[in-house]
Amino acid sequence: MYVCIKPYVDYAVLPNQDVSVCCSAWHSFGPIGSAMETTIEKIWQSERAQIFRQSVSDGSFKYCHANACPHLKNHDGPVILLQDAPEIIRNIILDNRFDQAPLPKNLHLAFDETCNLRCPSCRNEIIASDQTKVSDIFNMVRADAAKEVEYINLGGAGDVFASPVLRNWLYKFNPAEFPLLRHIHFHTNLQLFSEKVWEKIPDAVKKMKITFDVSMDGASEKTYGINRPPGNWDKLINRLNILASLRKQGIVADVCCNFVVQKNNFHEIPDFISLVNDLGFDMAKFTKLDNWGTFESDDYLQRAVHLPDHPLHKEYLEILKNPLLQHKIAYLANLN
Repeated sequence: MYVCIKPYVDYAVLPNQDVSVCCSAWHSFGPIGSAMETTIEKIWQSERAQIFRQSVSDGSFKYCHANACPHLKNHDGPVILLQDAPEIIRNIILDNRFDQAPLPKNLHLAFDETCNLRCPSCRNEIIASDQTKVSDIFNMVRADAAKEVEYINLGGAGDVFASPVLRNWLYKFNPAEFPLLRHIHFHTNLQLFSEKVWEKIPDAVKKMKITFDVSMDGASEKTYGINRPPGNWDKLINRLNILASLRKQGIVADVCCNFVVQKNNFHEIPDFISLVNDLGFDMAKFTKLDNWGTFESDDYLQRAVHLPDHPLHKEYLEILKNPLLQHKIAYLANLN
């Protein structure tokens, strides 16, 4: 039987202060609590948390969207056979002790929507979150969760290098605050990344496992300009080369480049794989276009080439037959 261990290890704080244990697009269950209303322990062992854990531990996955979650679709990542689950989680599942999960090890700082780009797949305008509110949330989360955390994901709602709160915390990182932290993950469009930025990151961070997710959505200057405005393609390539050097030296442990597939870019899927491979990165990840409220229904249907009724769907399926999509770095995530 397959189970998902994500709700046993992941604690994500969102811009509205909700706490989630999974990407909201991958399930219909909703949050398990609010970070500003009570303690992490009460949220983590709450009735809602227990119900969701049980649903991904009994084989039903009844709240999950199988066609949206790449891990459930492909049986990878946190979706594993019960016998392969960490012993402590396996025993909780076998004994139905869903209120006794150990405090989360993975902290996702997804509460700051501040970003320097206005990508249509995500937002209609450049967003700058109220940094006082962001700081309040971060201070609460740090006070509550810091001692147990082994992994931090910087970003998810915006760009880490555009966020004054997250960026300044990173530059002034105090290892004593997160004594068990071993892995920091950057989710970024790289436009604000540079050699000078890298130099500001303290050695205490650089000694950890460092990984990157880079959002791109195109393999050419024209397509990138449409999907990631007002991003600059030449600047992106420069930043990618800086990151490639860090990856080659082993200073950065893993780099994944992300590509949201839609009408205006699906023909560049093979070129994207080649680009990511030439840079020496680890994964070219492809996901289908979701509507996060930025598109009118007709506009979304016009863009969503993965839908069977789309006029270009057959052409899209032919692209998916390209031999490059069998490359070891190509991950088709939730594509049809």
